[in-house]
Amino acid sequence: MSESSPPWSPPEPIPESSRRNADDNTSTIALLTDQFSALLGAVNALNATMNGVKSTLIDHGTKFDVLIRDALKNDQPYDEKALDDESTCLALYDMVVAKTKEKAEEWNGTIDVTLIFIALFSAVLTAFLVPATQTLLPSSTESSSPDSNSNSTSTPTLPPPPARSDEIVCALYYLSLITAVSP
Repeated sequence: MSESSPPWSPPEPIPESSRRNADDNTSTIALLTDQFSALLGAVNALNATMNGVKSTLIDHGTKFDVLIRDALKNDQPYDEKALDDESTCLALYDMVVAKTKEKAEEWNGTIDVTLIFIALFSAVLTAFLVPATQTLLPSSTESSSPDSNSNSTSTPTLPPPPARSDEIVCALYYLSLITAVSP
C-alpha cells in the first residue's frame, strides 16, 4: 500500500440538519403533489362546467337568433312580386279591408256623437222657433174687431206687417234648423 492514501475510513455521517431537510423536502413534495392533484381535479371540474356553459350559450344564441329573425320578419320588405300575383292581391285585399274596417268604426263613433248633437240642437232651436214664428202671424183680436163707423160693404183692413227684425230672426232660426238637419 502506498502511504499517500489514507487508510480506509467510514463514510462521514449525514448531519442531522440535512436529514431533517431531506425529510422536510419529501413531505413538501408529497404535500405539493396532493395539492397539485386537487388543483388538477378542480381544473377538470371547471373545464366540464365551462363546456356545459358553452353548450348552454350556444343553445341560447341559436334561440336568440330565431327570435331576432322572427322580430325582424315583419319589418323586412316583402319579396317583390307582380301586382297580378295571387298572394300580392290577397295581401293588398287584407290590408285594405283592415284599414276600411278601422275607418268605418271611427266614422261610426263620430256619427253617433254628431247625431246626438244635431238632435239636441234641433230640439233647442225648435223651442225658440215656435214663439218667434207666432210673432209673425197677425193677432186674432185685431182682425175680429168690427169698425163701428164703417158699413158692411167696406174692405177689411189688413193687419200691420210684422217687424223686420222679427222676420230676420225667424229666417235665421229656419236656416239654422235646415243647415243642422241637412247632410
